[in-house]
Amino acid sequence: MRRLRFIAVRAALPALLLAAAGTAAAAPWRPASDAELVESLPARRAPAGPAVAADPTLAVHEAGALMAQAHAEGDPRFAGRALALLQPWAADAQAPAPVVLALASAEQSIHRFDSAQARLQALLARDARQPQAWLTLATLHRLRGRYADSDAACTALQQQAVARLHAQACLAENQALRGDTTAARQQLLGLLPQTRDAGTRGWLLTTLGELEQRAGRPQPAEQALRAALQADPQDRYAALALADLLIDAARPQEALRLLDGQPRSNPVLLRRVAAGGGPADAAELRQRYEQAAQRPGGQDGHLRELALFAWWVQRDLPAAVRHAQANLATQREPFDLLLLARVATAAQDAAALQQARQTTQAMGLHDQRLQALLHAQP
Repeated sequence: MRRLRFIAVRAALPALLLAAAGTAAAAPWRPASDAELVESLPARRAPAGPAVAADPTLAVHEAGALMAQAHAEGDPRFAGRALALLQPWAADAQAPAPVVLALASAEQSIHRFDSAQARLQALLARDARQPQAWLTLATLHRLRGRYADSDAACTALQQQAVARLHAQACLAENQALRGDTTAARQQLLGLLPQTRDAGTRGWLLTTLGELEQRAGRPQPAEQALRAALQADPQDRYAALALADLLIDAARPQEALRLLDGQPRSNPVLLRRVAAGGGPADAAELRQRYEQAAQRPGGQDGHLRELALFAWWVQRDLPAAVRHAQANLATQREPFDLLLLARVATAAQDAAALQQARQTTQAMGLHDQRLQALLHAQP
């Protein structure tokens, strides 16, 4: 899912290009000596003290720092810590708007979409002048495949003068998902000269890159994603989206060089496996998923990655189909439909493929990669 920015919400894990890659199990890598550096770990934030837990302003500030660290390291556990920090206000119907927005951001990050949506709607019912709430709500509806509801939130956002650029981009993204790529492309290109903010430009360019991918135009898509990274080099989402494109274009070495600069999060490791990065990546993923399976709820909300793990690492197609179907019940981004269609095709599961076809049609989603796959099947 995409990172939350100031007024620009990014829905979270990006569209992995589902190249049919895999790797066999191998023994864990062992350093040659005690002096060999294994990995440099980032500094960890100290637990919040009592003063933070009692002050909503301090709690929001600390939660924001934790969310930034979750994004920077690709580690959702920091989002969980942010949510725990904000729990004293979670049931307060009159909680300050910044607290509500921080709660919704953390909940969205760990895929508690129903709770995040209800929280945002309650905030907007008592104060409709909350542009970040409208944009986050529009994003939540979009990633669940509810384009009409997303349009309504984008339109409400237009009433906020400070957010009209974001509202126009919001509507353009929905327009592109429905297949009107020409008009949406022109709108996004017209918005770029209107802002110098690196985060906003990166968001617009990444949205443009995804539009071009769905339109079957890989070269403009790559140009847009590289420009997004140039605008905001710390944008993990754009980096992963570009790695996906390079893998799909059979340029795995370029993808690996790009991924070398990213934290070794599960999405990064999955892409490294897809690009043939080596047995150590698959071994590390196996260990992580084994550990997650031992924690209550350790794999909740991350079913798309679990489906990819089953497909690419475990080589268990029936399990990949089950996880992809379960994931589709929660979120319906183009990636999620493409994932189900591809694992269903690989598993020769006609029922699962028909589910992908019917869901795509019901949503009104247009994606040439997906359409080519679905139309090629009986």
